[in-house]
Amino acid sequence: MVTSRRMGTYKRLWAMALSGLLLASTVWVGAITSPAAAMQTATWSPVTDLSAPGQPTAEPQVALSADGTKATAIWWRSDGSNDIVQSASATITGSTATWSTVTDLSAPGQNASNPQVALSADGTKATATWRRSDGSNRIVQSASATITGSTATWSTVTDLSAPGQNASNPQVALSADGTKATAIWRRSDGSDRIVQSASATITGSTATWSTVTDLSAPGEDASIPQVALSADGTKATAIWTRPDGSNAMVQSASATITGSTATWSAVTNLSAPGQNAGNAQVALSADGTKATAVWANLFEDFTGVVQSASATITGSTATWSAVTDLSAPGPGAATLQVVLSADGTKATAVWTSFDFIIGIGQSASATITGSTATWSAVANMSAPGEDVFGPEVALSADGTKATAVWTRSDGNNANVQSVSATITGSTATWSTAANMSAPGEEASNPQVALSADGTKATAVWRRSDGNNANVQSASATISQQPGAPAGVTATSGDQQVTVSWNAPDSDGGSAITSYTVTGTPAATCTTTGATSCVITGLTNETQYTFTVVATNAIGDGPASASVTATPATPVTPPGAPAGVTATSGDQQVTVSWNAPDSDGGSAITSYTVTGTPAATCTTTGATSCVITGLTNETQYTFTVVATNAIGDGLASASVTATPAPLPGPPPAPTVEATRVGTPSDGQLPRTGSTVGALITLAGVLCAAGSRHVRVQPTPHQALLNVEGSQGLLPGH
Repeated sequence: MVTSRRMGTYKRLWAMALSGLLLASTVWVGAITSPAAAMQTATWSPVTDLSAPGQPTAEPQVALSADGTKATAIWWRSDGSNDIVQSASATITGSTATWSTVTDLSAPGQNASNPQVALSADGTKATATWRRSDGSNRIVQSASATITGSTATWSTVTDLSAPGQNASNPQVALSADGTKATAIWRRSDGSDRIVQSASATITGSTATWSTVTDLSAPGEDASIPQVALSADGTKATAIWTRPDGSNAMVQSASATITGSTATWSAVTNLSAPGQNAGNAQVALSADGTKATAVWANLFEDFTGVVQSASATITGSTATWSAVTDLSAPGPGAATLQVVLSADGTKATAVWTSFDFIIGIGQSASATITGSTATWSAVANMSAPGEDVFGPEVALSADGTKATAVWTRSDGNNANVQSVSATITGSTATWSTAANMSAPGEEASNPQVALSADGTKATAVWRRSDGNNANVQSASATISQQPGAPAGVTATSGDQQVTVSWNAPDSDGGSAITSYTVTGTPAATCTTTGATSCVITGLTNETQYTFTVVATNAIGDGPASASVTATPATPVTPPGAPAGVTATSGDQQVTVSWNAPDSDGGSAITSYTVTGTPAATCTTTGATSCVITGLTNETQYTFTVVATNAIGDGLASASVTATPAPLPGPPPAPTVEATRVGTPSDGQLPRTGSTVGALITLAGVLCAAGSRHVRVQPTPHQALLNVEGSQGLLPGH
C-alpha cells in the first residue's frame, strides 16, 4: 500500500515537473536490467566545504576543464538578509582539489538565485548567469572571469533581461575558447512568460552582449528553457516547454551566430499535441550539426513515459526525427538529463522513475546515425530500496564513459551517491553506487562534471550541518579495466608456443598487474607484467587459438584479437652428405656423394660443393657435380653441404683429387738384340738399342708387325726406323 507521505512526495514531484521546476533528458526503455559488475571505479577525495558555515546555501553548479585539472563552482548563500550568488575555482591534481576563497558575484541586497556557470575547455575563462531582484522584479544578470590557477577575476555585473516584469531560469553556454557565450531565460511580458536569448563576444573578462531576442511566441507560459552551443560558439540549439492552451508541448529552435548576433530559426514542436510534456533537455554535438532532446510526458493519473528525438542541423534548420518512447508507460519519470558525445553519435540519458512508492535512478544509452537514435534497454543505476532523486550525468567526449550522481535516502536522511560506466555501442555497464557525502543530515542538489577523457570528475552538492546547508565538493580519479592488448603474435615450437603482445593503449587509469594468455584447446599462462609467455606441454600438429587479457586493480579488460599456432617437431638443417668421391680429369674434377641420412624435416633444396683452392659448384638436388676450370697437377680438397628451407647443414668429410692431362700416343717400341752366336749366323752382338735412333748395323732384317726387330749383321751401315706395327723400313 502506498503511504500518504510517499504519494504526497510523488504528487509534488509530478506537479513540479509540469510547472517546469525540474530539469530533463533522454531515454529508451525495454527490459530493465540491474547494474552489472563494476566496469569503472571512482576514487573520490575527502569532502571539502566550499561555502562558509552559518546561513543556508542552495543550487550549487560546477564546470570542469577538458583535462579535469581546473574547476569553477557557483551557488547562492544567504547573508542573513538576502541571497547572494557566490563562486570559487580550483586547481586539481589527481583527486585533490585546491579551492580558492569564495567570491561574491551578485551585489548585496535583494535576493539572487538560479546561478549557472560555464567554463572554457582550458579552464581559464568562465561566464555565469543568475537572476536577482531589483526591488520590484527579477532580472537576469551575468558576469565573466579570467582564471589564473585557482584565482578568478570576475567582471562587473551586466543586466541581460530588460527591467520590469520577472525573468527567471537563466542558462548559459560557452564556446571552447571562452570567447563566445549564449544565454537563455524566460521573462514575463505582463501576461505570459516568453523564452528569450542573447549572445556575447568576450574579450578577457569583458562580455559584449547582443540585444535580446524572443524565441517563443507570445501567449501561454513558456518554461524550462535550455540552450546548447557548438564548440566554436557559432551554432546554438534551444529547447523549452510551452502550453498550447490545453496541454504542454516541447518546442525547439536553432541559430547561427555571427559575432554576437544570433539568427534563430522558426520554432519547431517536438512533442505530439494533446499531451503534457515537460522536463525537456537538449544536447548538441561539438560542431553544432547534431542534437538530441528528451522529455517526459506526464499524465493526470500520475503515469508517464520518457520520449526522445534527434536532429541533423544545417545552418539554423534542424530536421528532427519522429518521437521515440524511451521508457514503457509507468508511474512517471522526473529529473531527466541527456548528454551527447562530441561527434553527436552517442547519447546517454538518466532520470528518476517512480513506482508510486520510491524513486529509482535509471539510464539508457544510444548510438545515433543521422537523426536516428537506437536506444538500449533501460538499466537501473541505483540499488532497490529507499528513494533516489535528481540524477545528473556527465559523458566523455567519445561517449564511452559516463559518471552520474544522485541523492538516495538511507531510511533517515539523503546521501549523495555516484556511479560510473563504460559504454560499448549502446550498452552501459554501471558500477555499484558509492556514498560521497557523510551519513547523517540531508544532502541534495548534486551536480557532476567530467573531463573529456572520462578519467576525472568533480561533483558539488549541498548538505545540512544540522542547522544550515553548506555547499560541498569532492573530486575523483576514475579507473576502469585496461584496454585489449594489441599486436599479438604466436610462434610455434616443439610441444610449445610463444605468445607475445603489446601493452594496451590504455591501462584504465590503474597500473596493469598481470596478463593472462588463454588457448583453445585448453592452454594458459600468466605473467605479472611481461608481454611474452611460453605455453608448454602442447600437442604437436594440433592448431591452438590464443587470446590475451590485461588485468588491473579494477578487473580484467577485454580480450585481444585471437591468433593461431600449431606446435610441431622442429625442422632443422639437413645432415652431412656421405660417401663423397672425387675423380680427376683434365682441368676438372667430378665430385659425387650420397644424400644425408636426415633432411632435417624439410626437403633438401640444393647441394653445394666447395673446393680448396677456390672452386665450387651447386646442384638443385643432383648428387654429382663437375667442377671445371681447375689447374692440372694441383691437388684440391672438396667438401659437400646440403641445404633445406631452414638453412645449410653440416659439411661432409673432405676428399682430394689432382686434375691432370689425358694420356698421349703409345710409347715407342724398343729394340732388343741379343748375342746368340757369332756374326756369321746372323745375330747382333748388341742389346738395348732404341727404335727411332740412328744405329750402325752390319745388316737389317725385321719381321713386319712386331715391336721387336731382329737385326742381322751385314758388312754395310744401315738406318733402322721402326714405328709401331708398321714393320721394316730398310735403308743403307
